[in-house]
Amino acid sequence: MTRFFLVRHGVTDWIEEEKLHGISDIPLSVYGRNQAKLTAQTFLEINIDRMYSSSLKRAMQTAEEIGKVTSVQTESVDGLMEMNYGWMEGTRDYWPSIKGKPILIMLNTLSRLISGALAGESFKKFNRRVVQSWKKIVAENPSGTVVLVAHSGVLRAILANEFGGNPVYDKKYVLTTCSITEIIGEKNGQMKLVKVSRDSHLPKDIVI
Repeated sequence: MTRFFLVRHGVTDWIEEEKLHGISDIPLSVYGRNQAKLTAQTFLEINIDRMYSSSLKRAMQTAEEIGKVTSVQTESVDGLMEMNYGWMEGTRDYWPSIKGKPILIMLNTLSRLISGALAGESFKKFNRRVVQSWKKIVAENPSGTVVLVAHSGVLRAILANEFGGNPVYDKKYVLTTCSITEIIGEKNGQMKLVKVSRDSHLPKDIVI
């Protein structure tokens, strides 16, 4: 059996400014660092065997804080980077103002996908590289406890691959910053979803 903890990275200045960053390599803000430190504390009593992270700064910095507590080195994985949104990188991210509005979410997502396909990365290509990276990590860890630090889009793609649903629109895969999602990998290859987006360890003044 393998226990997987999927951690979304902490807040960045661009998140606080409601700017969209996919492949843009923006580091954690001061608040994001504090979030990462609080998240790291939840692993104090857990014996972590391996830790993987997207190679982008905001994920690596989150993983580094967890590494300080667990003494586990972070293995950087390019395949876990967020989607490249093309010309929409650095523009306003409308997600905070359209949450709970299905039609607006659909239109906003469509704009991202078109921008990515024409100027960055298509969703099909993004999903393929994420799932390939995930399957490799699963194969490398038939037992033990594994932490994986990445981005909202990446983690949603993993969850949809394992448990079905739409990684873009499905409400059950909404993940807040520095939240923890737990999955159990059984010996027969089946995956069990234990908890999605646990963020009770974080203050509620900024939950994005």
